[in-house]
Parts: sequence; structure tokens; C-alpha cells
Amino acid sequence: MIGRPLLGAGLSLLLVGGGASTATLYVANRADEEQQQARSAISDAADEGAVAVLSYRAETVDADIEHAASFLTGDFLNYYSAFGAESIAPAARDRGITSSATVSASSLVSSSENSAVALVFVNQNITSTDAPDPKAASSSLRLELDQVDGRWLISKLDPI
Repeated sequence: MIGRPLLGAGLSLLLVGGGASTATLYVANRADEEQQQARSAISDAADEGAVAVLSYRAETVDADIEHAASFLTGDFLNYYSAFGAESIAPAARDRGITSSATVSASSLVSSSENSAVALVFVNQNITSTDAPDPKAASSSLRLELDQVDGRWLISKLDPI
């Protein structure tokens, strides 16, 4: 008779331990899922921001620059806004320039809670009134991103 209560207690401990293990696995899987979602959000922001910064049309250049600025923050936002207004927009309008960028590959280099670094490979086609045949260019960009109000924004862009 003594064996039966011990067996019941042992089974209870086993069930409790199994439940705890299952809960631990669930929490660990949930944390991995959240990390993957965060990495994906950073990568998407880097890709979309790089494309926005490098893409514009002569007919819509002011709106394109404003759209690109929505992906930027800090000193880089200030620099890009000024450069866009003083250099990109006048040249695009005067010469009928269209620049179309696509991301061919990207990788998240590092990330923390509020900052990240990504490497983005971009293909760019540029046409103008003087040169209507597209000129292709490829570049590699190192982007630093900061999380601002729940969004990942580019704070630095360096060609490499």
C-alpha cells in the first residue's frame, strides 16, 4: 500500500515537471519568434529605406525626397533633406533624371534593443533626358538604424 501513494506522488512530480518543461520550451520558442520578427522588421526597414533614398523621378522628385525622409532620422535626415533640396531635386528636374533602385541582397550585421547595422546591396538604373538608355550601377551600403517611436529609421548610410 505504501508503494501506491509514492507512485502517485512520483507521477504527479513527473507531470508537473513535464508541464514546466513544456512551458519553458513555449517561452523559449516565443522569444525566438519575437527575435526573428524584430530582425525581419529591421531588415525590411533597411531595404525599404535604401530603395526610397536612391529612387526618384524628375516629375515627382520633391514628393520622392519627402517620402525617403520618412525612413531617416537624426543627422542623416538633416543631411539628406538639405542635399535632396539643393542637389538632387534641381538636377532631376533640369536633366529629367529618373533613378530606380532595387535591393538584390541584404543582411543584418548586428542589432540591439534600439540600434542595428545592416548591409544592403543595391542595383540602380538611372535615365535622363540626355541619356534615355538606362545606366546600371550596383552599390553596397552599410546602414545604421535606430528605433524611434517603434519604427526602425536609418541614422547613417555609408557606401562601401
